[in-house]
Amino acid sequence: MEKENLVNDISYAMRLCRFVLRPIGLWPMVYGRVSQTERILSAVLAVTCFSTVCFVLIPAGIYTLIYENDINAKLKLFGPVGFCLTSTIKYCYLGLKGNAISRCIAHVENDWRIVRDRNHRTIMTEYATVGRNLTILCALFLFSGGMSYHTIMTISSTKKINESLTIKPLTYPGYDRYFDTQASPAYEIVFFMHCMCAMVMYSITTAACSLAATFVTHACGQIQIVMCRLDDLVEGKESKGIELNSRLAIIVHDHVKTLRFSVQVEKVLREVCLLELVASTLTICLLEYYCITNYGRKSCNSVKKLQLPPITSSGIVYPKM
Repeated sequence: MEKENLVNDISYAMRLCRFVLRPIGLWPMVYGRVSQTERILSAVLAVTCFSTVCFVLIPAGIYTLIYENDINAKLKLFGPVGFCLTSTIKYCYLGLKGNAISRCIAHVENDWRIVRDRNHRTIMTEYATVGRNLTILCALFLFSGGMSYHTIMTISSTKKINESLTIKPLTYPGYDRYFDTQASPAYEIVFFMHCMCAMVMYSITTAACSLAATFVTHACGQIQIVMCRLDDLVEGKESKGIELNSRLAIIVHDHVKTLRFSVQVEKVLREVCLLELVASTLTICLLEYYCITNYGRKSCNSVKKLQLPPITSSGIVYPKM
């Protein structure tokens, strides 16, 4: 029964990480105890996911940097294309850091194996729940907002010029130089690939957030256990039969082990966190720019309808501070 509970606890703590990493082919790279069949399937999934992202990134990147001459259009494309680029970098980085991530996962599993106190196990379970909830929130925000951008907004932007001509937009440009994207089934295939790319990108970001949330909350749980041991150091109500020196040695040992684990996690995730910070900051700045320019354009159109003089119009749209 105890062994069964141990397996369930470890599975509970790592289930969402496995659930997110497996579809993009990264789980066998960060977890050594998998079958040969799963390794082969993982390699196929990794090649498929990487090819799907490159199908979007390469044409859209070339179009944005070389063929698009309008600076405003370039800035509008920098947001989605930049996110695609950062997702590709994170994907490659997580694959390269597979051994280091595997050591962190092994550390988490070992902590679950050696815990004996019921209160300590409860603390670890509570913090594992926090990590799972953070992963779920991250996935909800990413997939709900991102997939809406790639599907609903694209479909709703379709323009019918006349009975025989309908302009069907795509989320990412750059394919018109190679084939007619408005023809069927070319448009449907490209649209489907864009949706698949979006799912891969958001899975990559969710995977990085899931690893960070799982490892950080686990470290927090271990620190909380050390604090409980410190509270019980003198009285020894929870550790009867253990000498004071032994209790102190256990506290020091657990604290040092948790600090080493924190250093491992920091080495594994610092580049991903830095990349995420820079990419998110640029994305927020670009979104603010899009809002300001669209608001300014609408304001100019509204003022133009009023037939106001240019000086008065500019004063209304861009008032002096």
